[in-house]
Amino acid sequence: ESAGVDDVPQCKDGEITGEGYHRCCGGPHAEVLALEQAGERSAGSSLYVSLEPCAHHGRTPPCTDRIIREGVRRVVVPLVDPDARVAGKGLEKLRSNGVEVEAGCLSDTALASNIGYYKQRLGMGPTVTLKAAVTMDGKIASARGRRDQITNAASRRDVLRQRADNY
Repeated sequence: ESAGVDDVPQCKDGEITGEGYHRCCGGPHAEVLALEQAGERSAGSSLYVSLEPCAHHGRTPPCTDRIIREGVRRVVVPLVDPDARVAGKGLEKLRSNGVEVEAGCLSDTALASNIGYYKQRLGMGPTVTLKAAVTMDGKIASARGRRDQITNAASRRDVLRQRADNY
């Protein structure tokens, strides 16, 4: 369950048939949104996810149940979910229900894009990102109490994207 940064493509015959991302806590997971968009084309398809599909009841039902019900043939995941409620159970449930599972591809990329989630689940404390805009002479404003725009528009957009990704 990413914080809304990773799309989950649902593919069949080389075509993306559905995509999704986990928009908010308590909302449908990315897998469910991709499957809903794909509709009947889910049967016999491949599902690529950034995190192992859940196999437990929480705020939403298990994604594994929906994946199996929709007839997905293959699920590709980079990493096992470190959440103790999942931790390989999702992959095992898929396998035991005849879904082909591939794990390990792009694991470094998945870990980097979801580092906050992994650190939290592994009890490693929060991820902190510091952004500081300073002038060439080390100042953050031209005068005391003044708010200056030191960065450019592209930099400000990037900071807003990073903040959104971390919430």
